Amino acid sequence: MGLKELLGEELYNQVAAALKGKGPDGKDLEIGVINDGSYFPKSKFDAVNEENKALKEQLKQRDSDIAELKKSSGANEELKNQLSELQKKYKTDTESLNQKLSQLQFDNALDVALMGAKAKNVKAVKALLDIEKIKFDNGQLLGLNEQLEAIKKDNDYLFDTQPPYKPVSGSSGTSNLTIEQQFEKALKGEI
Repeated sequence: MGLKELLGEELYNQVAAALKGKGPDGKDLEIGVINDGSYFPKSKFDAVNEENKALKEQLKQRDSDIAELKKSSGANEELKNQLSELQKKYKTDTESLNQKLSQLQFDNALDVALMGAKAKNVKAVKALLDIEKIKFDNGQLLGLNEQLEAIKKDNDYLFDTQPPYKPVSGSSGTSNLTIEQQFEKALKGEI
């Protein structure tokens, strides 16, 4: 379900108008709906996505370089040594990039989970977590729920516990009246 369907046409247009020009460099801010219904800035998603693309591009370039050297190496011993050194370098680079990507995925999953738990200040809640005890496996954060429950018990002020605002629709018999007519009725005590 899209944000437009959740908010309705009129409220969606108001939100879109309020976010115009509020982003970095005067760009429009956008928000997106993620699978669990939580919201996070589209710019954050875009940044992670761009970094992911850049890392994949580096890996593709590495594979291309290795294939190029293998073709041109032939019997030349110096080129074989150079190829071996490059393969070692690329292997360590790949491991480093994969580690950075895993850390980035963990950090983002943790941020989204904390927003889903209605943390008022994600940074403050993170400071109370024992990150070493949280494991990221197949998109799941293992060990997080237990820690969150303990933090909620001791520091409930860090979480939004109020139900979301739902406007009550009702009719006071003034919906067909102009503002002036409503004002007159209010002054007379009829409303």
